[in-house]
This record gives sequence, C-alpha cells and structure tokens, in this order.
Amino acid sequence: MKSARREFLRSILRGGVGALLVGGTGWLALRSGEPCWSDGGCRRCPELRGCELPEARIARMQRGIPEPADQPPTGEGPAS
Repeated sequence: MKSARREFLRSILRGGVGALLVGGTGWLALRSGEPCWSDGGCRRCPELRGCELPEARIARMQRGIPEPADQPPTGEGPAS
C-alpha cells in the first residue's frame, strides 16, 4: 500500500516537472511574440528587409541592405 502511494506521487511529480520543462521551453522559444520563420538563417529569409531581430540587422549590414526607416541603426559598423 505504501509503495503504491509513493509510485503514484512520484509519477505525479515527474509529470509536473515534465510539463514545466515543456512549457518553459515553449515560452522561451516564443517570448518575443514573433517567431523567426527562417530558424536563424537570415541570409535566405524572405522577411529580411523588415525583420527587427539583431541577427537580421547584422545580415542586412553585411549584405549592404539599408535599414528600414522606422528602425534605428545598429551602431555596428566597420572598425575605423
């Protein structure tokens, strides 16, 4: 009787920890509110010109694509 109760409580605890891990991972992946459609591959992304992510800004700078008017410059220019 005692071991059945322990196993039950262990399984509840494991399920709770698993749900917490899955939920936390999902929250971290989507916390910006806008998912990245190219999974971080900015150079081939069709949304590169309007993307606000720092990686996209660096990719635009490397390719010579001007910043959109509503975004401030990155401040990461070539070293003088």
